Amino acid sequence: MSTPSQYGICTRCRRTKRALYKFGDQELCEICLAESVFDDDLVTSTAPEARVTAFDLSVLTESTWRFMPFKTMTYAIVLLCAQFGRSDSVDYGLLIRLIKKSSENVTQAEGRLKEYIDLFKGICVDGIIEENGEKRLKLSNRMERIIKEYLEGRDEYAMGILDTIIDNRIVDSDVVNSLIRKSFIETIYSQISSDGTIKLEPVTEVDGYQCKICNMVFRAAEYELLIGHLRNVHMVHPDQYKENYSAITKTIGYKVSDEEFKSTAEKYGVLERTRIDRFTKALKYGALFNQDTMRRNESGQVEWIVKPEIVRYLKRIKELTLERIRTLERVI
Repeated sequence: MSTPSQYGICTRCRRTKRALYKFGDQELCEICLAESVFDDDLVTSTAPEARVTAFDLSVLTESTWRFMPFKTMTYAIVLLCAQFGRSDSVDYGLLIRLIKKSSENVTQAEGRLKEYIDLFKGICVDGIIEENGEKRLKLSNRMERIIKEYLEGRDEYAMGILDTIIDNRIVDSDVVNSLIRKSFIETIYSQISSDGTIKLEPVTEVDGYQCKICNMVFRAAEYELLIGHLRNVHMVHPDQYKENYSAITKTIGYKVSDEEFKSTAEKYGVLERTRIDRFTKALKYGALFNQDTMRRNESGQVEWIVKPEIVRYLKRIKELTLERIRTLERVI
């Protein structure tokens, strides 16, 4: 079956799309472009929503155990940069000695480093260079900026960003986990309009109370104090208590039906049992959702309460993506 002329194939996700944008040597759909924006923004964003989103998505993709060898190498690079005060490159020989396990020889250590370079070329490293007759590992511009953050004392922030970059790169190179992450992001992303309106129903809880007469604020657990305040300070009659205070609420999440997640996951070929298994494990570790167990709405349908930090961050990504789209050539 031929593809209609008004449609095209996204270079990254290989799906038929109505709109594609020229991005370097690729033609990307909006959601793949959004993923690129997401990864780029994490390098510079200090927003707590960014960290929550990145960590929780790494739980969803269940790939922490595969990250450690690569994180060990990255930490070794950071250590050498800190020791010698350089952020542009590290001594290749010293790096090999630092990462070499007692159970392996130099050739094996070099093989692991080559795998690291191949996977993170252009992201963390640029390749091997010669300087004064010695081999050095050249760091990417992005890595240089992060190393400088580390050297200037913002070490926890720098290492957190590096961890996230590694997580995202390994997930992107893993087809199954890449599709799981993409389907989750797209389900939320598609519920945010171009003007930034979140089209999901918020879930709120009482965070406190405020006296309407004097504006004094009480915590959620201080309801009895509020009533005593109205009665004893303002002499309010019991029949008029509710008229003289307001509840302060906070959003603890946004409702997303299981059918919406299922529909998007099926589109990317993610097996239903795999999706449910990952969502259940996310509940176990307190990731993605603000609920302890699977819940059903009044109609008996399963629904999920997605963390507000994740929805807010994807709203930001939507805004940044649309800004980038305005600078790109539309090819379809």
